[in-house]
Amino acid sequence: MRRFRDGAEALPDAIVVLNSDWTIIWCNKLAQQLVGLRWPQDERQRIDNLIRNPEFQTYIQQKQFEQPLELSSPVNEDLVLEYRMLQYGDDQHLLIVRDVTQLKLLEQVRKDFVANVSHELRTPLTVLQGYLEVMDADNLPNAAIWLKAHTVMLEQTKRMDALVQQLLTLSRIEAAAKVQFEDHIDVPAMLAMLEQESNTLNREKQHQISFSIEPGLLVSGIREELRSAFSNLITNAIKYTPNGGEIQVSWVRQHQKAVFSVSDNGEGIAPQHVKRLTERFYRVDQARARATGGTGLGLAIVKHVLQRHNSKLMIFSEPKKGSSFSFSLPAENLPKRKSIKAR
Repeated sequence: MRRFRDGAEALPDAIVVLNSDWTIIWCNKLAQQLVGLRWPQDERQRIDNLIRNPEFQTYIQQKQFEQPLELSSPVNEDLVLEYRMLQYGDDQHLLIVRDVTQLKLLEQVRKDFVANVSHELRTPLTVLQGYLEVMDADNLPNAAIWLKAHTVMLEQTKRMDALVQQLLTLSRIEAAAKVQFEDHIDVPAMLAMLEQESNTLNREKQHQISFSIEPGLLVSGIREELRSAFSNLITNAIKYTPNGGEIQVSWVRQHQKAVFSVSDNGEGIAPQHVKRLTERFYRVDQARARATGGTGLGLAIVKHVLQRHNSKLMIFSEPKKGSSFSFSLPAENLPKRKSIKAR
């Protein structure tokens, strides 16, 4: 079993043994699944009569096998197959077919990631460069212009700093080795601190935010990573809910699980966007996200934190009715206490 560099397993190779006239001598079961061959019905059939793709037929006819050929699977166009022809004995060839779909997807993700980072950094840098180019010792702006320029440059600098910090957090989480969770985390105390921070962040938005926290409900895990997950979900609700909205944060025991949820009565999210929300830099509304200072990495961080804690982010949303983000962790075996309402 081969593995990709990120640890994901790849399928074994499909193999077809061919005569010099390209007739099939033998094929394994995976060749039947990936390419659609039938055994033994296709024995002595020419491979280029069964794989009708013009590029494959040209590949066979030209006999230029130094480089592999990539094509969609004849039986499933969503699969990307790599065909590689090798000399096998004096008058036979081996056709090796590999499913490289996941590898191609990973390559595209990396390309998109680099493009998105470049784009996200280019915008604030362009703003800073523009203001700095019109300022010099002999041509200083007046007080009003300088105040505006200073405010914008400071905002853009903070935006770049937030992006870099989020990227470092995401990179650190992805690179971290799997560990045994030995720390008992006092989540109620952590959420009490986050409540104070959310009140500061909420001064301009004026939401009604309620925290429902079950005392003594602890979990095991990585303290800073879980704090990041809690904080990102609360912050997103504050940022993206229209002014004067209602936000409910809860931490409660459900059977043997500790469940965290953040719900709002905001604009909601259309179904086609929900499944992509945890992708890096994915935004439902680009202009609105930038106006709120979002980096497009918060939910990606939450996703990776939860994966390391053997959990998963659940998202329920309906346009015009609001959204709910939640996840669960194994609860510590502490006495169950009555839930209290925070201010």
